[in-house]
Amino acid sequence: MVKRTIIALVLFISLIGIGTYEMIAVNKIITRLDNKTAELQTLVKENENNLTVVTDSIDNLKGYWDKHEYGLYLMFNHKDLSTVTDSLSKLKSYVSSNDYDDAITEVNLLKEYTEKNIPIMGFNLQNIL
Repeated sequence: MVKRTIIALVLFISLIGIGTYEMIAVNKIITRLDNKTAELQTLVKENENNLTVVTDSIDNLKGYWDKHEYGLYLMFNHKDLSTVTDSLSKLKSYVSSNDYDDAITEVNLLKEYTEKNIPIMGFNLQNIL
């Protein structure tokens, strides 16, 4: 009986530890993505007439996302995460063609998506199991 209690307690503490780590890691990744998107949003607005100067910033943001995307795939729905990947691809296309209206719309959608998903992708016992 004592052995079962100890095993149950160790499992419970492990789940809490994994959940806490997940919450901190995901919050950090999504918050940085949100901050980088806010910077990109400002750059796009400032360079309305020549969007090609923000190409490096988009590549930087896409590189950050690519680096952390796989880890998030282990915890979350692929469809939700592929929205960010698709949005970044569209944004890069719009910037290379100097299409300000579509580019600013895509940046705003990306910003909204990151802002709204910070609390959703935080601690959730269902994500652990």
